[in-house]
Amino acid sequence: MRKAAIFLLALMAACTIKNDIDYPLVPGDITDFVVEGQLSVDINKSSRTVRVEVPESADLTRLELVRFSLSDGARCSELSVGSILDLSSPLTVHVRTYQDYVWTIYASARVSSEIEVNAWAHHAVFSAASGGAQVPGVFEWRRSGESEWSSSPDITAQAGSFVYAAESLDAGTDYYVRLTMAGSSSGEVLFTTEAEAQVANMSFDEWCQEPYGSGSKFSWYPAPDISAGRVWDSANMGVLANPLNRNCATTPESQFVAVAGEGKQAARMESMYAGIGSLGRFAAGNLLTGDFLGTEGTFPNIGAKMSWGTPFTTRPSALKGYYAYQPAQIDHDDLEKHPDLIGQTDEMQILVMLGDWDEPFEVNTATGKFIDQQNDPHIIGYGKLETSKATYAEGENPEYVPFTIEIEYRDTERKPKYVIINSCASRYGDDFTGAVGSVLYVDEFEFVY
Repeated sequence: MRKAAIFLLALMAACTIKNDIDYPLVPGDITDFVVEGQLSVDINKSSRTVRVEVPESADLTRLELVRFSLSDGARCSELSVGSILDLSSPLTVHVRTYQDYVWTIYASARVSSEIEVNAWAHHAVFSAASGGAQVPGVFEWRRSGESEWSSSPDITAQAGSFVYAAESLDAGTDYYVRLTMAGSSSGEVLFTTEAEAQVANMSFDEWCQEPYGSGSKFSWYPAPDISAGRVWDSANMGVLANPLNRNCATTPESQFVAVAGEGKQAARMESMYAGIGSLGRFAAGNLLTGDFLGTEGTFPNIGAKMSWGTPFTTRPSALKGYYAYQPAQIDHDDLEKHPDLIGQTDEMQILVMLGDWDEPFEVNTATGKFIDQQNDPHIIGYGKLETSKATYAEGENPEYVPFTIEIEYRDTERKPKYVIINSCASRYGDDFTGAVGSVLYVDEFEFVY
């Protein structure tokens, strides 16, 4: 019995067939790949990737496969000519021979849009034509010299454009911006944010005197010396043109200042009657960026010619500073333009305008030539403070109050060429209307960005 079992086992072993055939190693490669509208393709056999580039207007979710081919002996059940592929995200396919090869297909949209930048001091508005793109766009920006990019959220094109406002930028700084769609980026565009510019002597600490006529009269001028150029001026020369008047309406103030310190001064403006009796004219104390050009007309009907504005090319958001005001009752309407104001409380005004005039605006009070503040198309930014409220009671020590004038931009695309800042103790002084004795102090002006 034992011998029979041994014989049976030997027989079974002899009947066993050994299957040790080795399958050949046949590569499974994608050798050609074309989708509708394709601009370029990169087929990498080492990484088994296909990267196609299509126009930015292409819909990555619906790309028709126009042509593809595989290496000899390979097949791919996931691809067929005429099929619609969704390549908005990487697509994985299997190419099979005796082995299984995994390939990944990527698509990106070529971004050819030019980026326009409207750069302010601390923010910039980016815009670029979408070119009919069906995918969201992302703006990316970085400081010059740095490699890290900040980015916007996904932006859907509106009215054929991608638009985004980047905030919290540094003033006076170089940046680069680019537009990215579906993994492809445009060229980088260099832009520079605006500097936090200020007008010279906005603290009103510097003053000097200049002679009027033969030199027997002197006018106060807000600058360290006459040679510094005309940045700030007043109607003092017009007031002194009256031979019966020797006092300036606008003068420096060293005792009453908003910020104490050595060398600190402020500007004091007092509305007055320049002359005696009927031989004179009401004159409002004022201070503005510009230049007094001279007088026009004959005494006592003398008007002032002034150029309003000093060169300025940045866009602040507000003007801040300090003022103190003590108004009187309006007692003059020399040209009878505002008879209803007689007896009412005078008003002060602090006005700021930014415009793109090609040269300073020439005002002529004798001919009534003034800026149309509501309709002048050159005015880009505008803001003002007007009040008849006193900051201190008569007989009390003067008291400053802080102010902030927000600048409203009528056009956010254009940049200014000039800025006009005008402070006046009598709001209607240009019409020779106001109150003798109204006093306005201003100090420590500053633009906010």
